Formats: sequence, C-alpha cells, structure tokens
Amino acid sequence: MGQPYSKSPQGYEIHYATNHLGHFALVGGIVDLLRRDHSRVIIVTGDIAVIEDDASPDYEYSDDGINAYCRSKICNQAFGRLLQQRYSELSVYVVHPGVIDSNLITMPEGSLLRRIEVLLRPYFMINCEVGAQTSLLCALRDDYPRGSYVHNVFGLCNYHATAAHDGWSNEMWKTSEELCSHHKVHLHY
Repeated sequence: MGQPYSKSPQGYEIHYATNHLGHFALVGGIVDLLRRDHSRVIIVTGDIAVIEDDASPDYEYSDDGINAYCRSKICNQAFGRLLQQRYSELSVYVVHPGVIDSNLITMPEGSLLRRIEVLLRPYFMINCEVGAQTSLLCALRDDYPRGSYVHNVFGLCNYHATAAHDGWSNEMWKTSEELCSHHKVHLHY
C-alpha cells in the first residue's frame, strides 16, 4: 500500500494478487489436508474494506493504492465466508487484526500522506504482538462461531455488504478459480 500502480508477474493488480489470489491458491492447494484434519483457517482482512464496494483483478488506479487494498480486503471476507459454507469440516474465521505498525504502509518519503502517517502512527496503530491477538484467539479458542468475522475491537461483526452477497461472492470464487487455472495452479476445491 502506498505505492504506484503495479501488477503481479501473472498480470493482475498487485493488491488483488497478493492479498486475495495468492491466499485463494494456497488454501486451494491444501484444502484436502485442511479438511482431513478438520483444521482452523484464519483469513486476515481489514475493516478498511468499507471504503470500497467492489473488487476485481483488473482494477487500475493512479493514487497510492489504498482503494485497491480495500478492494482486496472485500475478497478476503467473501473467500472466508464461502470457504466455511462449502467446507463444514473446517473452522474458518475472518479476522480484522487492527491497524498494525508494520512495513505495510510505504508512502513515498516527503509526501503529504507520509507526513500524516508519521504524525498519526503512534495514536492509531498497534504493535505486531497486540495485532496478532485476535488471530490467535480464533486459532486457539472456541469463543466465536465458525465462519465468523471477528474484529480486534468490536468482536463479532457483520461481513462487508458485498462480501455477504452470495451472487457476488460466488462470482468472485469462480473468477479466482479461472485465474488460477489459467496459470496452471492446481486447486482442490
């Protein structure tokens, strides 16, 4: 986030490719093992998704990429929700870990956004250890129903409206399968 427009080596918008398609492919490659072991799957999203209302692999932007990042987070939510629906033997949790002080935000030095980020960082960001707590809670305890969207501050939350829409989510899943297949990624969904 905070970088000029770029594409993955496969030709997809970089946030979509990294935050959604890569995870979709990873889980699709090992889903049989996950099912056999009745595994827990933690999908990390971000409540920042509310800024956008759609997502696609061909989105183009000329800003800092924040909207593209938001769009990829809609996909994370839809993927986690459908993964739980399709595979009842799994325990899937979609988690917003908080706004974590990491190297994810990489605004160009001297830019207005960089100056704002440096100024606000101590007030709005949590460290990585605190940021891991919600994911760990979902991975290790049964505090929330399977298939839940869990926020680090608000607990159990509703999914983003687009991610909660079955028609949109199923189309996103189908598109993701097609994109992976096009690049000879073998999925076991």
